[in-house]
Amino acid sequence: PAMMLYLNNNTNVATAPNENYARELLELHTLGVDNGYDQATIQELARVLTGWSVCLNANGCQGGLFEYGDFRYIPGNHDTGDKTLIIEGTEFFIPGRSGAGGQDEGEEALTILTEHPNCADFMARKLCRFFLGGLNFEYDPPEDVVQLVKWTYLNTAPIGDIRPMLEIILHHDVLTNVAAPKFRRPFDLVTSGVRAVAGETVPTGNGFLSNMRFEMTAMGMHPNFWGPPNGPEDTKTWSEGSMIPRWAYVENLATNSLNDIANFAVTDLLAQVGATAPGTQAQGMNDILTGGRMSEKEVEAVQEFIGLGAVLESRLKEAYALAMSLPTYQFI
Repeated sequence: PAMMLYLNNNTNVATAPNENYARELLELHTLGVDNGYDQATIQELARVLTGWSVCLNANGCQGGLFEYGDFRYIPGNHDTGDKTLIIEGTEFFIPGRSGAGGQDEGEEALTILTEHPNCADFMARKLCRFFLGGLNFEYDPPEDVVQLVKWTYLNTAPIGDIRPMLEIILHHDVLTNVAAPKFRRPFDLVTSGVRAVAGETVPTGNGFLSNMRFEMTAMGMHPNFWGPPNGPEDTKTWSEGSMIPRWAYVENLATNSLNDIANFAVTDLLAQVGATAPGTQAQGMNDILTGGRMSEKEVEAVQEFIGLGAVLESRLKEAYALAMSLPTYQFI
């Protein structure tokens, strides 16, 4: 519903079709830009989606059947004529329907789009680029990996099941031989940080959400303020001028300086991996935070900060923040 509202599909009616949602459905979410269809198919898909709307009444719609913000289909706004989508020269006929059956036209169109090989190719490349391309948004993933992911998309049940596709992309050999380091976007850093300290939110109104918004905004990613419908790109701009707030966030998080996070006990986490003895704490932090990916020099630097004797909990928390500030944690 949010995307439909953003792209004006609530105003897409039979007497005045609006193409915005139909165009982005094709370009961003299924086939990709200029990938086997033309303007006529965009117009036909817009007709298919007439009547697809959002409840914008604060008191609900249709006697409370829909709450504010819910998707709702309005039969009276639907174009009941026949439609034809043309993809790669193949015609897909969608018979017109009236009444509640008009919604089925949209469901049928979505099935046509998501089961098309062009959609499989677009999704395979997009996933490979996202997970393997590191900071290079123009990254061209290896064709053999793309084709295997595409084949998996088309040959799983249900079609397009994302789990087996990701299993291929995230397989150890692919990540080791193909993937470039990927810089954590602010949202990823904030959420992964809470998990890294086994954080539990303390109910205090919307304070925790406010903290998240504040921290992410300081890093250059103001939640819900990205204008275009494509979402923020994976580029190195997240690191330009944002490292100090990133380091400040992990420091505040690890030392319990953020409101609405239950007290973080680093000794308890280290105990879970058997790393409470002097000289073992840094390797324990490495295991917890990165699965053991930190370099020997990074582990040594953290352990040197901790020392080899008795150590206060506060010092261990600062060391934990140091480990989260290192490149191995900042990149995934």
